[in-house]
Parts: sequence; structure tokens; C-alpha cells
Amino acid sequence: MPESQHKQLKSWIAITLVNFAIAAIMGLLLRLAFIIEVDWIDFKNMRHGHSHVALLGWLYLAFYSLIWLLFIPEEERNKRKYSILFWFTQSTVVGMMISFPVQGYGAFSIIFSTLHILASYVFVIFIWRHIPYKSNLSGLLMRTAIVWMLLSTLGVWDLGPVMMLHLKNSILYHMSIQFFLHFQFNGWFTFGALAILFKLLSTHSVEIHAGRFRLFYFLMVISCILTFALAVTWSSPEDTLFFLNGAGVLIQLTALLAGAVLLYQGLKKMYRSSAFGVKVFFSIALISFVLKILVQACVVIPQIAVISYTVRQFVVGFIHLTMLGSISCFIIGVLIEKQLMNISSLTGRAGIRIFISGFFLTEIILFIQGNMLWAEMGFLPFYYEIIFIASIFLPLGLLLMLAEYFKVDQHHINI
Repeated sequence: MPESQHKQLKSWIAITLVNFAIAAIMGLLLRLAFIIEVDWIDFKNMRHGHSHVALLGWLYLAFYSLIWLLFIPEEERNKRKYSILFWFTQSTVVGMMISFPVQGYGAFSIIFSTLHILASYVFVIFIWRHIPYKSNLSGLLMRTAIVWMLLSTLGVWDLGPVMMLHLKNSILYHMSIQFFLHFQFNGWFTFGALAILFKLLSTHSVEIHAGRFRLFYFLMVISCILTFALAVTWSSPEDTLFFLNGAGVLIQLTALLAGAVLLYQGLKKMYRSSAFGVKVFFSIALISFVLKILVQACVVIPQIAVISYTVRQFVVGFIHLTMLGSISCFIIGVLIEKQLMNISSLTGRAGIRIFISGFFLTEIILFIQGNMLWAEMGFLPFYYEIIFIASIFLPLGLLLMLAEYFKVDQHHINI
């Protein structure tokens, strides 16, 4: 990779990690608000800020950077338009980082959110023709991920009229948000991560069975559409919606089995030639992805489906399982695989261990507490204090990893 492109990529990744750390600090403040009175925090507004910075500042821009690196031809990557668009998109993230904690969904936060969506449309225009999809498995997955991303934004556009009609607390308002989140998590980010995984497998000379891939791909697409029904059942608990969601999660479970058959040998081959850190983060991502699907499979039972979205700890734990465990750990694994992140030093190893410990501890605490509430056993003693202490590990680990990031040898990026 040319030196100019490397410096650009390094600055982009640094910014995404900073956004990730800030989102984690915002999340820590939300935990603190349950322990002491923090007058200057509006909990709901800070939660919006936390989710938007994590989703759009960390995950979106990390995918932006990796798509640019892995899917765009080198001569195309030289064009300044990608750098200009990245920094414009980051400016909208900064705007949301400030406006959401202050005003929640207000004039400025909506403006910055809208600008971010428009920037994502421009990014699609830039990259679409450079991503092959015929006889190219990773390209097909990435194009599908992009379609999910575009589709998800319809939920955001719907919020404008809903707010103007003073329906902020209506079913339509919450359905619009759930539409956006569902197709972001289960569509854009999930299919995007799969696309990057298949791209990495191709660099390790792994051959994929075309027929098995088509089955896996078809099942994943259908399940992504049908499982949106669960997001609707909380407001409209109709039998038809439970049936659609049940069909979706069973198809998704079948897709998991098809994916295991499809990828088992290829992942074994890639693991043999990958660094230890890559194996650790990819393993966490894979286990989290499997657990996500198994948890979703449980909600095929309507009674469990209702509990899954009414117990707050289950909701937060599931979102973090997907975002932190499955997607974020996968991204960090890719950064290590591409030698964009150094974990060989004491600081790097400490940061990674602390971050992973924070993820596992918070997930365990959330699901234990969720099950206790389900069983009507009340709260764990000192629950809020315990989960706050465990949550400290997340931003602390990220800050150590960020400090170590700048020590990466700038001449060794593995493409």
C-alpha cells in the first residue's frame, strides 16, 4: 500500500477507535446514573448519544474504512473524494455526539443524523460499481449489506413526519426506530461482516462450495426479513407476527447450520495461518454470533418472545452481544489480521484483556439479572454498583488499545 494511503487509513481507524471509546464512556455514565444523581445528564438523551456514536461513529466508519481497504481498487483509493467524505461523515458524528446528549431528538441532532444518512448515500454511489457480485461471493454479500443499509434508513426518514405530527410516543415512532435498528444490526452489519470474512478467506486461498453458499445466502436473507416481526410484536402481539418471527428464527438457525458446513474447513485453514490475537477475537465474534442466533431461536415460543423485549437487561444484553461481541470483536480481529493494530506489547495485551473481560463480565451480569427478574427474584445485591465497575473495563481497555494503535509499524499492512 502506498505511504499516502496508509497514513490516510491509519488516521481513519484512529478516529473510529476514538468514537468507540467515547461511546463506551457515555455508556459508563449511563451506568453511573443508577448509582448517584448526575444532574447534568438527561438519561434518555445520553442513551441516544451513546447509541448513535457507537453505531454511526464506530461501526459505520469502521466498515467505511475496511470496505475502502478491501473492496476498492488501489487506483480508485487514491481519489481524494473518499477522504473528504470520511471527514464530513465524522463531522456529523461529532455533531450527534454533542447534540443528542443535550437535546435528544431535536432540531440539531436530526440535522446531523440526516447529513450522516446523505453522506452514506454518497458513499454507496462512490463504491457500488467497484464491488463485483457475479461469481464473487464477498462482493454479493457486501452489495446485499449495502442494500440493507439503504433500506434501514427508511425508518429514519419516517421519523420526520412522525415528529411533526406529534406522535413521538406512538407505536409508529417506535416501529420506525426498530425498523432502522433491525436492518442495521441484522442486515447491514451482519452481512457486511460476512462479506469481509469471505474476502479474508479468499486471501487465504480458501475455496467455497458455490451451491452451499447459495443456500446459506438465501436462508440469511429470508430470515433477516422475517425476524423483523419480533420488533413489531411488542406493540401488536398478533399470532401472525409471532408465526412470522418463529419462521424467521428457525430459518436463521438452519442458516447457521448451513454456514457451519460451508465455512468449517475454510476457517480451520485460516486459523492455522493467523496470529493469536486474530484467533481470539474471531472466536469471540463467532461464539457471540452463534449465541445471538440461539437466543433468537428461543423466542420462537411466544411467551419467551414477550419476555425478551420487556426485560430491559435482556434487551441491552442482546444488543451488546451483537454489537460488542459479534461485530466489534470481528472488526478488531480484522485490524489485527491486517496488522493495523499491535497487540504484541504489554500495553496492547493489557488493553485487549481488559476490554474482553469487560465484555464478558457485563454480559454475564446482565443475563443473570434478567433471569432473576424473569423468575421474580428481584435484583442482585449491589447490582448497579457491580455492573458499573465491570463496565469501567470497556472504555479502559479501549483507551489502552487506542494508545497502542499508534505504535503499529507503518510499513506493514497486510492486504
